[in-house]
Amino acid sequence: MITDSDRDREFVEGFLEFVEDSASPDDRYGTATRRNSDDGAVASSHFHIGGPCWLEVTADSNKKQVRVGFIADDREVISGIDELLSESGQSLSQFVGAGFEEAGLRWSEPMVDRFETSDRFGFTTSIALEEFSDLESDNLRDKTLRMLEGFLIAFGPAAVSDEAPGNDDWDEDDDD
Repeated sequence: MITDSDRDREFVEGFLEFVEDSASPDDRYGTATRRNSDDGAVASSHFHIGGPCWLEVTADSNKKQVRVGFIADDREVISGIDELLSESGQSLSQFVGAGFEEAGLRWSEPMVDRFETSDRFGFTTSIALEEFSDLESDNLRDKTLRMLEGFLIAFGPAAVSDEAPGNDDWDEDDDD
């Protein structure tokens, strides 16, 4: 017997497979890895973009939402971004919104949540779901991919900068 939670997991699995398959041809996203909560209620695809930095797409059945964001394993990366924002006069929302706009998503000032755990730091933007079947929607999938691209546009330079922690061997003259 298939339960609602089994169906929800199937929707989540199909959605994350779509995101991973869509991003995998683009080398900027790196190899996708999957993280699932023990109870299967939260599942994420992580894309290593350089140094201690990742992009993440999460489907959360507890909160009925999809989150897309930029994650760093090093607080210094986030501090550098905060300093850049302070110097530029842009809000975090405007900064992410500019990335979204460049990725073709008309969302100039999205709500951006900042989070911090003992070993992860970052920024995410959420999309509320009415039903988990929404994960099969072409509109939601397109929006998610554009958000992923927007976060890469906004935060990718922090991941590949020669000043980013973990990038000591980065070479500016390397064209590869």
